[in-house]
Amino acid sequence: MKKILTSKTTLVLLLIIVFGFLIAQSVSYPQYHRMLGFQLNDIKEGKIRGIAKLEINNDNWFSYSGKELTCEIFYKEIQIASGSYPNSFKIKRKSQSPIELNVEFYLDSLKEELKTFLLKDSVELEIKMHGKFSFLRIPISKTLKAKISAIEMVNNMVSSMMGEGGLHLSKIQLKELTPQNSVFHVGFKFSNRLPVDIFLEKIQFAIFDDKEENKRLAEVQFDVNENIQVGQEKEINGDANLDNLKSVFSGVIKVITKELIYYISGTASIRLDNRQILIPISQAFRVDPATRQVIIIKPNE
Repeated sequence: MKKILTSKTTLVLLLIIVFGFLIAQSVSYPQYHRMLGFQLNDIKEGKIRGIAKLEINNDNWFSYSGKELTCEIFYKEIQIASGSYPNSFKIKRKSQSPIELNVEFYLDSLKEELKTFLLKDSVELEIKMHGKFSFLRIPISKTLKAKISAIEMVNNMVSSMMGEGGLHLSKIQLKELTPQNSVFHVGFKFSNRLPVDIFLEKIQFAIFDDKEENKRLAEVQFDVNENIQVGQEKEINGDANLDNLKSVFSGVIKVITKELIYYISGTASIRLDNRQILIPISQAFRVDPATRQVIIIKPNE
């Protein structure tokens, strides 16, 4: 009787092992799918710190859960970045799930490879991931290959880097005021915060009567077509002619309430070799109708 029980127990264990092996063979690790965006936090000492919004693909029939995710990112066997996500996360089964990683890019690590990296259409990265997975929080390390669109990543990163102080409205003066038109002298400051030279083509923007950008009063384009070296600053100046007749009613209300506020929205067009990247512009200014003084409104005001 004991022999029969032992044989049954052995058979059950073998079946469990075989079943577990078959399941293990059918399990695949989550894979990088695409970058959804990049939010710049700061640039200090050759490091770009920010949040990379990634989309992860899980082809398995079950969901992954985990915490304390960290990773090192390599390009041509050189570590160019590290990332972490300390909170708990879940990657749903048979779907793509977003994860926001705190990342640091090491610009100095790329050195001579940096311009090549920025200008490639796609790059292959090696990602060494570490984390605690499943409800048992089992530590797992895995190396993944990820081919990413450099266009998406670079456009997001460059726009963030240049948008955070790299391009802003530096001055604006009221030159002429008639019932039909208002002429403003507008100045932008452009600072090349990238580690490579760039070509600034133009700055084009519109001026609106309202924050919702429904009443367009002017369309302006300043052609520049100049090479801007690393760390160089460039002042771009010109005139903007506003059509006051498009905002007669709202203009009267603004004069009465002494709230002559206008909104600028547009882009600066730059080139890295043959790649065009658009840097967003979004600012506002206030005009005192009594003194004709113009005040640039800070983003948080």
